[in-house]
Amino acid sequence: MQDVDLSLPVRDWLPTVTYPGFRPGLPDIVLGRLPASIAAIAGQPYKSWIVESPREAKHLRARLAEPLPLRRAGALDFVAGPDSAVRRAGNGASRTDVIVALYSPPEAGWPFLLLTSLPMRNESLERGCYAWEVFEEEAAALAHAEAMISAIGSPVILLGPDSLRRS
Repeated sequence: MQDVDLSLPVRDWLPTVTYPGFRPGLPDIVLGRLPASIAAIAGQPYKSWIVESPREAKHLRARLAEPLPLRRAGALDFVAGPDSAVRRAGNGASRTDVIVALYSPPEAGWPFLLLTSLPMRNESLERGCYAWEVFEEEAAALAHAEAMISAIGSPVILLGPDSLRRS
């Protein structure tokens, strides 16, 4: 991790953008672009935080303004750092429906995000109810959303900034 000075606040080496929840009940998503050395270890180029309230957003900003805690042997500890701002179980976008939401990039150079919110709890999901995927092009994200809706087989609400569709 020669390309990262871990003594600096996280925000200094992990650029982030916020994808605002564009309808009531949708969370904001803070997405960070991991430095190459950390992305190679993590197996993905991004780190996310799903934020459901202004209080969580404030707490996350505060944690990103601090250096990242390290575990023994220098392992990165996101859980004790910024993840602690959003560790509790999420509420989800709906208590009854599967929601698939397309988030457009808030700035040039960032991907489209496809967020899935499930009404049932699953500890393998982020905050127990969310999953997200990254797409470089909107058409690919929408095609994937349609394939997901077909595979789920139960009613799904597909949300985009300008649309609402029930399957």
